[in-house]
Amino acid sequence: MDRFFDLVDLLIGKGLGFIFVSKIFLSSLPFIIALTIPMGVLVGIISGFGRLSGDSEILALRASGINPVILLPPVLLFSLFITLSMSLFNSWVLPFANYRSKELLYRASYKRPTLRIRERTFVHLYKGYTLWAGRIDHTRNELEDVRIYERKKGDIPRIITAKKGKMKVEEENLYLFLEDGEIHELEKSSPELYRRLHFTRFSIKIPLGPSYKTIKPARTKRELSVPELIKRLKGLKKRKVRWAYLVELNKRFSIPFAAIVFVFTGIPAGLMARRGGLGMGLSLSLLFFVIYYILLIGGEELGTREILHPGIGIWWPNLFLLLVSIPLLRKVIRS
Repeated sequence: MDRFFDLVDLLIGKGLGFIFVSKIFLSSLPFIIALTIPMGVLVGIISGFGRLSGDSEILALRASGINPVILLPPVLLFSLFITLSMSLFNSWVLPFANYRSKELLYRASYKRPTLRIRERTFVHLYKGYTLWAGRIDHTRNELEDVRIYERKKGDIPRIITAKKGKMKVEEENLYLFLEDGEIHELEKSSPELYRRLHFTRFSIKIPLGPSYKTIKPARTKRELSVPELIKRLKGLKKRKVRWAYLVELNKRFSIPFAAIVFVFTGIPAGLMARRGGLGMGLSLSLLFFVIYYILLIGGEELGTREILHPGIGIWWPNLFLLLVSIPLLRKVIRS
């Protein structure tokens, strides 16, 4: 839902167009699927076993002399298939989709150059230019309360302020059209002299280069396939950077493995939920998934900060839920 509202903002607030935003949405789906499939397994198991228990099917099995544990192997086999499928999905499809989404947003920044800017935040535009804007109208590429720090090679830096401004990209250049502002600079020949110039209208031309339209954004660790991550890891020497890549690599497999973990979590939860139905299944699965996600984010943060090894931090949520769930599963099956 968070991603959905971001896309609605691109469509309505920034006027990118329905077809373009739809492409971004489609390229965002794999990221959503990577998390929702394991959660879907948990919802299905809790709801299914809750229904079996509520309809006294588990009681009927016991009365027939059949141990309910016989239901575990087919569910585990299915979750194993999900784990393997999602591991391949996270290894190849997900990084490709992440990069595709990044490419689309990069192209969008060409159509709407203000998309690269956030209100009340210093943003490095291009080489030699840093911009700050108090208010931004993305649909019109207009700025208010503009402040620009300009530093060209060989020149003394200067600060430009303006009440209003507009950004526009034409050919290989970015144009800033400013209104009602001032230029603050030192005299190059006499640095002890300070000069302030007032202007009604002023324009800045920033060359982007002929390759600006065709240039592609660099791939980060989220946009690399598993073989590419491993290859990149071999060339990394800094421990902090290396551990950040190890965090990403472990996530590609630990999240799919949660489908197996959720079998052991969902069965006792479902049997105890009984007649709660789909609503109870959704509530319990959401609770377990929130716990899992908090532990995952915490482990990721500890791994990135070099406090806990990534292999432990990322796999800890799975281990924790297994340690909690297996005793509960044994208790429920034997009762």
